[in-house]
Amino acid sequence: MGRIICITFLTTLIISCIQEIIPPKSLLSKEQLIEVLYDFHLVDAASKQSIIANNRNNKIKHAQYKGVLEHHKISKDQFDSTINYYISIPEELKMIYEKVEQKFIP
Repeated sequence: MGRIICITFLTTLIISCIQEIIPPKSLLSKEQLIEVLYDFHLVDAASKQSIIANNRNNKIKHAQYKGVLEHHKISKDQFDSTINYYISIPEELKMIYEKVEQKFIP
């Protein structure tokens, strides 16, 4: 997942230097994105703590990510286009991640 985000970030950075930032038609709200990112990080944490069985198997991890998207009733394309959009606006993405971080603090 981290590798995908890194590649997406670099691609978006290059494209953003060339193009005007246009929000996608299916842009998730910031609140929706915060919830999805929070759940993704919970899956990652569970995997690292061996709570999810066979966590070395990427198919299982990807199934968990797919489950998160299904739970939130969004498509992978919708998530990808939203994250690409916010990656092109680093200040916004930083604020979003600060809110994700706050959700982990009781």
